Amino acid sequence: MPLGDLGVGKTRRYKKKMRLRETAAVQDLTCRVEDRADHHQTARAFLEDLTAAFLAGDFEGCFGRYEEPVLLVAPHQSYVFNDPTQLHAQAKVVRAHFMARGLSDMRLDILREQNLGREIVLVDANWIYLNQAGREIGRRTATYLLRRFGNSFQVATHIMHTDAHEHHRPGQRIPG
Repeated sequence: MPLGDLGVGKTRRYKKKMRLRETAAVQDLTCRVEDRADHHQTARAFLEDLTAAFLAGDFEGCFGRYEEPVLLVAPHQSYVFNDPTQLHAQAKVVRAHFMARGLSDMRLDILREQNLGREIVLVDANWIYLNQAGREIGRRTATYLLRRFGNSFQVATHIMHTDAHEHHRPGQRIPG
């Protein structure tokens, strides 16, 4: 067998092997991008569901989606809630505070989202508080560490960049 033919066969096999690797790499990258888009939609939908439950006063629907125990970090204190009733009691106080100030709706803006593996997502969210007329009456920024459970998430850690009782007006700088 001539030496040249052996080289051509190797070259063809090598090129075919490289095409297969490139195809596999593109498919893998496409899957990763689709996974990230899916995480983003799911994380957004999850947080929007939490918002709707909070506004409705459905504390089980809202905080039943928090892990037990859950870590809640505020600027001046951290809390570990081992029991959902502890979290519900705290949430009732916070909700009553905002409802007394005219809160009737909340808008969610996701500022940043980072996948930390396939099962954990870190989300920075800006909550804009709206009154009955749809005007902004305050805002709060929080970071959530979400852990995937099946097709949904649970909140593992909730970090408030401002105290829950602080009330910011439009245009006011928010610490954090």
